[in-house]
Amino acid sequence: MTLLGKALALALALPALLLGCLEGDFNPLGQPDASSGTPAVVLAGTTCSGPGTQPVTLTFENRTSNRSLDLLWVDQHCTEVKYATLGPGANHVQPTFVGHPWRLRDTATGALYKEYVAFLPIAAEVTVP
Repeated sequence: MTLLGKALALALALPALLLGCLEGDFNPLGQPDASSGTPAVVLAGTTCSGPGTQPVTLTFENRTSNRSLDLLWVDQHCTEVKYATLGPGANHVQPTFVGHPWRLRDTATGALYKEYVAFLPIAAEVTVP
């Protein structure tokens, strides 16, 4: 299997992008679950950063009109490390490595708005909402 094929298989096997909140809380964006019509409950991923060898640049953008978001890197011990706070309409360019998870949490409540893991060494934009 080629490197691209392995990366695509990994991307399909692991959730690369999650919208949700803290465990057991309702989705802060109020997006309903398709089957029940009530807000969906989504759990944060369990991926931790591994040794990074392929650099990638991510641009995080806060498109909310009234919420500040904390940008957090998930380190090798699965601990969130704060890198920046994005006010409404702000963006942040972050160099990182393929396979390293990043989370955007509401600064005031800690609700998880988005988790992103780059699976290819291609620059990407990560936006909320």
